[in-house]
Amino acid sequence: MSYQKSILTALICASSLLCYSQNKSWNLQDCIKYAEKENLNIKQAKINTELNRSELERSNFSRYPNLNGSANHNYTWGRSFDVITNAPITERVQSNSFRLNTNATLFGGFAIKNNIEQSKVNIQQAEANERSVRDDMILNIINAYYQIQFNRENLNIAKTQTENTKKQIIDTKILVEGGVLPINNLYDLQAQLASQEAQVVQAENSVSLSLLQLKQILQLPDEEYFSVNNLNIAEPDKTQTFQSPKEIFEEALSQRANIESATLNLKSAQLGEEIAKASFYPTLSIYGNLGTFYSSAQNFIISGVQELDDPIQSPNPIGFTDPTSAIGSIPVYTQISELSTFKEATFGNQLKEALQFSAGLSLSIPIFNRNESKIALANSKLNTENIRLNRDLLKTNLRQQIETAYYDVIAANKNFYASKKQVEAIKLQLDNTKTRFELGAATSTDLITAQNNYASALADLTSAKFDFAFKKEIIDFYKGKFNK
Repeated sequence: MSYQKSILTALICASSLLCYSQNKSWNLQDCIKYAEKENLNIKQAKINTELNRSELERSNFSRYPNLNGSANHNYTWGRSFDVITNAPITERVQSNSFRLNTNATLFGGFAIKNNIEQSKVNIQQAEANERSVRDDMILNIINAYYQIQFNRENLNIAKTQTENTKKQIIDTKILVEGGVLPINNLYDLQAQLASQEAQVVQAENSVSLSLLQLKQILQLPDEEYFSVNNLNIAEPDKTQTFQSPKEIFEEALSQRANIESATLNLKSAQLGEEIAKASFYPTLSIYGNLGTFYSSAQNFIISGVQELDDPIQSPNPIGFTDPTSAIGSIPVYTQISELSTFKEATFGNQLKEALQFSAGLSLSIPIFNRNESKIALANSKLNTENIRLNRDLLKTNLRQQIETAYYDVIAANKNFYASKKQVEAIKLQLDNTKTRFELGAATSTDLITAQNNYASALADLTSAKFDFAFKKEIIDFYKGKFNK
């Protein structure tokens, strides 16, 4: 019984932990860490980095000789010549040939060396691009996260205004029933309440949509539970100062991965120019071949030569005398001092006897290739210049973004304190209008106008506070706050 209780307790605990993990609220760092691990764009960038590593391996191996083999198996019918003996034959002949060949480039205008260097730079560029994709993703997450916080604050303001109007309706109803205020004041406040309740629905929709936007950035399915923590955003420090845009820009140049990626891309393009120049140089290569043959038409092969102590007459004549001569046609023999020895032409014996080796050097000198090398080099130089301009454009955009963010955060700080002062003044006006309304000295229109002015001022204050916090986060982002 105690054993079953233990199992039940463990299951309950596990279920509780699972529910907790499923209902966990995410903070900003949780969102960033999840995206770093699961974002598909980042995964693609990592794969691209691995592809560049493979390309470096290929470039390194291009320095070594290659080795290729080939084999042929043939059948010949009818009158032909044997590939080994060159004798005329009429029967079916089976023949085989086997070959190994190798070659290596000794000099190719330094193309191999520059290819290896370019592959190394391309790996660095891919890694920088991987970080650039991460940076863009983080910026989108920060933007969406702060938009949720801003929309939630607006929702809270709308709910507070609605509750205040409900209380005001209760008080007004008492005054109307006591004959202090006319009934139209109550109707005006009820219409105001309906308008405010519609604003609450709109604010709730804004919160839901901003949550959906962040889920989509994180690439989470819509049906999965998702909530984020509320940020405790303090009021801006009125005396806070920031580095100048120039100082922030100089610091950002060493932090922004897209600038590093563009710089490395330029270096790769410059190496591409050197690779294009290689086609103007001669190419010196070394090569070697190994081959052998087999033919079913060959029954015997010479295995050696035997020296004779006393020359003997050849068994077959080497010719005949002129038949029209006095002696007529008489066979002519020669003396031989050596005899060839033979052995059976087995498959292995033939392959061994027919073995051939060759090796040499090959020099290819470019003389005229229809200006292909010249045009390729010119295009490579244009590509380099285009990449240089792209890098400079990225730097210019970064400088302008930092300048905009700097003046935005300064303006947001000023706007906050201006809005705060406005809220304090309008709150006094609203309180005064409420008192006058309860005394019958102000109309419901006056009260509703004061309430709307106060709600608008609160919205402006909230916007200024979150705008300052977001713009300050952007400044910190450019300075490398979220770098690993």
